[in-house]
Amino acid sequence: MPGHRPERVGAVIVTYFAQADAVDRLLGAVAPQVEHLVIVDNTPGPVAWTTPPGVHVQANGNNLGLAAAQNQGIAQLRARGVTHVLLLDQDSVPAPDMVAQLVKALRQLAADGVPVAAVGPRWRDRLSGRDVPFVRLALARMVAAAHASDAIAVECDTLVSSGCLILVTVLDHVGTMDAALFIDQVDTEWGLRAQVAGLKLFGVPAAVLDHGIGESFVRPWFAPGRAVPVHSPVRDYFLVRNTIAVFFRRPAPWRWRLLQLVRLPGVMLVMVTQMPERGERLRRILCGLRDGLLLRLGPAR
Repeated sequence: MPGHRPERVGAVIVTYFAQADAVDRLLGAVAPQVEHLVIVDNTPGPVAWTTPPGVHVQANGNNLGLAAAQNQGIAQLRARGVTHVLLLDQDSVPAPDMVAQLVKALRQLAADGVPVAAVGPRWRDRLSGRDVPFVRLALARMVAAAHASDAIAVECDTLVSSGCLILVTVLDHVGTMDAALFIDQVDTEWGLRAQVAGLKLFGVPAAVLDHGIGESFVRPWFAPGRAVPVHSPVRDYFLVRNTIAVFFRRPAPWRWRLLQLVRLPGVMLVMVTQMPERGERLRRILCGLRDGLLLRLGPAR
């Protein structure tokens, strides 16, 4: 791993039933780019891979949720004196210069006096092979963020947590991830919280992350240009529950709330009409609606 540098970057990787080859591929890509590496494993029982030398592994022996695991990793890195935290999922593989490009963008934004919450890479969807654009919220919809071809950073309204680079001082100001959400909408909630605090999110086109979301995807019959990732029914529960919980629990931009009034019903319709296990999905969605309105959070009930 590289020696001392002005920016001391540490990475948190959260794993859950990860395969050894996937872990090896991710570690091989990220280890040369950061000073410290922490893996937080949520797999019940023993892991299926060997702990690499120089990497701290916290094995929870149980699924504590993505947000809680990220917070554990952040605490480990803070104890090691890092200045920047990089969040990664097991389904991600960064390009060789991803971290350097993110740091470069942060430096430029800081020099320009821009209040930044986090920067994130341009991620390439592993299923479709397409680059997913950075997005801004418009009137009840999301649109690709407009930017010059040579832009170092592009302001956006959402960032996927995997690949996000966050200053420790920002975590001091905004707080860490909301462990009550468990999984899904964790990155969205943190980003909204940061924006309410007056900070901004930026995508960095030159930073690239190969990333997978979902087991497959379907195209809604009412919006064939869109692709909705297919997860397990229990993930549908978390998505529905947490979207509603964030809608009511946190101060959020009106544009985001308006988008959810349109988007969430459409996503639920796709889940119960175009995805397998329709009956189980419907049951989970109804449970998510109930628990979201009642603010029953934590693990799935």
